[in-house]
Amino acid sequence: MSTTQADMLARIIAKVNDVLVARLKESAPDMVLIEGCSDLRTLGLDSLGAVNLMLSLETEFDLYIPQDRMKPQNFRSVAAIAALLSDLAKAA
Repeated sequence: MSTTQADMLARIIAKVNDVLVARLKESAPDMVLIEGCSDLRTLGLDSLGAVNLMLSLETEFDLYIPQDRMKPQNFRSVAAIAALLSDLAKAA
């Protein structure tokens, strides 16, 4: 994994942590748990949290996520989010 990919994953995980902490109002799960989680919904990410996460990621990465890419499966895991953001960055 390149430094750029590692940095992107760390930034995604931080944003997921932020949203989950805000939604659950308790301490965030550690980064390893979030990174390895195959479905962020099991950690408490609901549809409102996914929207907040999407907006936060757009700001963090200075990208626009088109409506046709705002699908639940694109926000279910860190890997899915990273794939989405990588695709969007390549298209920009």
